[in-house]
Amino acid sequence: NLTTFAVGGLNKKMRWAQRSLTKRGYRCELLPATEITGALRSALGQIDAEWRAARGGQSYGCCMTLGRFPNEEDAACLIGLLRDPDGEPLAYLTLLPGGDGFYSLDLTRRRHAAPNAAMEFLMMETLKALRVRGVGEVSLNFSTFSGVPAQLGGATLVRLGGMAFQTHSLETFNNKFLPVWTPRYLAVRSWFDLPDVIYAILVV
Repeated sequence: NLTTFAVGGLNKKMRWAQRSLTKRGYRCELLPATEITGALRSALGQIDAEWRAARGGQSYGCCMTLGRFPNEEDAACLIGLLRDPDGEPLAYLTLLPGGDGFYSLDLTRRRHAAPNAAMEFLMMETLKALRVRGVGEVSLNFSTFSGVPAQLGGATLVRLGGMAFQTHSLETFNNKFLPVWTPRYLAVRSWFDLPDVIYAILVV
């Protein structure tokens, strides 16, 4: 909820990261997809390639909707960009429109050499910029089965699933920004369908 979001309301480590990276000359931009030049697109493609290579070519992490870098036809999409003190791109995220005053986080990518808390810094600056633009709400991403530990045997399921799908790390990252969690519920025809449905949710 960007109407109540403020960096000053986040925890001490987050506020320190924001101040530290700002003082060291790192800066963020929020650009529409139509303003991404060919040279910048190439640089961001290199970041994506490095990020994937470090994960065996897989797209683990946050990738919730479009699942690719926006092109010129995705004019309403926004790109948050982190540059180092020399102006070189270090990290980026993409945001997709979901209605009036609403955006949804999609891709998040960073170079291995990016400083600690680079993505947190980029997210904070992006949320601030969106608020200035009049955006009221941003959906970070789903934290699949985060409510399962409350159920019998749920903690074991989440630990096992989190090892492969990083569900816990996504929830931990999201919680740094004090989000309002909205529950989602799953209905299945039979308990026998549940294993296949869970696999599809986590993998697809």
